[in-house]
Amino acid sequence: MEKLVKELRKKYDYVIFDSPPIALISDSFELLKLMDQCMIMVRMGVTTEECLPMIKELPRDYRNVQMNLIINGVKNPSISRKYYGSYCSQKEMRI
Repeated sequence: MEKLVKELRKKYDYVIFDSPPIALISDSFELLKLMDQCMIMVRMGVTTEECLPMIKELPRDYRNVQMNLIINGVKNPSISRKYYGSYCSQKEMRI
């Protein structure tokens, strides 16, 4: 896998891997060793609290990987729905 990633980096500006849930399948950890960034998606009301400590520890275990957390499925009635259904800017959300 390491050889494949090196070859892809030579050819492309961005290489994106979609892996199984990191909390369920250990294969994702092996892939994580080869990445520059990791985007972890969690869904409000679906991702369990048991997964959160493991996610919190990832930056310590993989210091060379920039960790990003994407929280999906947030329901906020104050958000304007005028942009593509539920997409809007941070400014409009007034978080």
